[in-house]
Amino acid sequence: MHTESVARAVSRLSDLEAKDSNLVSRNVTVDGHRTSVRLEPEMWEAVKEICRRERASLHEICTMVAQYRRPNSSLTAAVRVFIMAYFRTAATDEGHDRAGHGRGPSLTLAANTVMRTDFGAGRVMAVPQDKSS
Repeated sequence: MHTESVARAVSRLSDLEAKDSNLVSRNVTVDGHRTSVRLEPEMWEAVKEICRRERASLHEICTMVAQYRRPNSSLTAAVRVFIMAYFRTAATDEGHDRAGHGRGPSLTLAANTVMRTDFGAGRVMAVPQDKSS
């Protein structure tokens, strides 16, 4: 049972949480119309990486996301889903193997840690599970 990769992921999450997790607003132009998107700094870093990899501007990426988003979805939510889908699509079995993912039915660290999303603050937190419940 390899919990090293889970431990690294939780450690990375703790490092990210230590940063200022306040949402950052940026103006973008979507189909010629100015609007704003509010994301966590880490999400902005991910969008910047996508723009670099795809040789596209932030405005081009946001316009594409807006064109394909679900009708009742906000642009901000659609951008978050796009980021996740982009990197998930890029993830390969070889990459997961190199990271040590999926190597055991019992991951002690994962069992003792509950990932909770604080939707009001827009962040994910690693919270030790209460053993009394």
